[in-house]
Amino acid sequence: MRFGIDFGTTRTVVAVSDRGNYPVVSFADGAGGSREWFPSVVAERDGELVFGFDALARDHAPGWTVVRSFKRLLGGPGTMPSTTVRLGASEHAVVDVLEGFLRAVAEAVRHASNLPPEDAPLEVVMATPAHALGPQRFVTIDAFRRAGFELLGFLDEPSAAGFEYTHRHRRTLTSNRQHVLVYDLGGGTFDAALVHLADLRHEVVTTGGDARVGGDDFDIVLVQRVLDDLGTTEAALGTKRSLTLRERAREAKEALNPNSRRVTVDLGDLDLGAPVHTLPVADYYAACRPWVERTLAAMAPVLEAAEQHPIAGLYVVGGGSALPVVGRRLREDLGRRVHRSPYPSGAVAIGLAIAADETAGFEVEGRLSRFFGVFRELDGGNDVAFDPIFGRDEPIPATAQARS
Repeated sequence: MRFGIDFGTTRTVVAVSDRGNYPVVSFADGAGGSREWFPSVVAERDGELVFGFDALARDHAPGWTVVRSFKRLLGGPGTMPSTTVRLGASEHAVVDVLEGFLRAVAEAVRHASNLPPEDAPLEVVMATPAHALGPQRFVTIDAFRRAGFELLGFLDEPSAAGFEYTHRHRRTLTSNRQHVLVYDLGGGTFDAALVHLADLRHEVVTTGGDARVGGDDFDIVLVQRVLDDLGTTEAALGTKRSLTLRERAREAKEALNPNSRRVTVDLGDLDLGAPVHTLPVADYYAACRPWVERTLAAMAPVLEAAEQHPIAGLYVVGGGSALPVVGRRLREDLGRRVHRSPYPSGAVAIGLAIAADETAGFEVEGRLSRFFGVFRELDGGNDVAFDPIFGRDEPIPATAQARS
């Protein structure tokens, strides 16, 4: 069985390669329903870790600490396999946490999904953010292998979205318009890329991104607006009520559509004086605007490169991009036709599943997202110099080129 797995900050999405089709896998959520994602969540008690829906089930259980968006803990510039992170009351090696999570994903694919039970090897193409640092990529690759997956390869996330674009929107590509801008706003990271799509060959022209902006930040904006209106703070709520409020804010955000006029957050059993809190959606969007502007600033080098080429379209993917203010701002600023994936949260996983399909014939040529070189000491070790070997945007040879 061949899969594409997009390990996301808030949700991990799996797509399967099935005879030219690439459906997103559904998982049993433990409450009688099914979801087209597996929660990127870990829960800890006395050193024990559980993941995904099992972790969500421990929310508010005595002694358990639930950590959402734990991927953000793994992506720091100093992350190494030996790096440890604190989860609840215990310290754990980064690679062990990620391995445990991916083992839970593999177990769910085999025994708690809409796929028929099968003991065949799980062959996978995975993705990392375009601007992920080398150690972060290494830790992720190592964890996939340790979790029992057979790794066929990996792509950066915007390149995978480009595969999905070609699969779904090939008619928009002409001999004069073969370049697509990819805007990928996930739960915790933002990536952008300019991709040249010529038949089945994809070439990444340049990339940009910001590893510290995503849909989680829109949730925090809404939480802060609610707390400001109620005259309280997250510190006053305490950890468990604060985490619950963030989850309720996420649900309210995801319920918005382009015609929404108000956003309503369920305060339920949070003991905040009212069962719900409502505010004008325009006020919420205005508060989110600086985060959207931050993605456009990170996208600037990609837009500059795009000025040299006729563009077939702007492809918007990632769960964070579903917020209506994002699409509006992109149309205002870029003035290009915006194609939004019908599966924004699943576009990367679908693209990876296409890459895993050896009959699809797709090929990608990537580029370095930063300089590659060596550091050397100067002045008897009192100073350091960097000698570049390859520059940013240097092409990475495709497999056939590397063998020649």
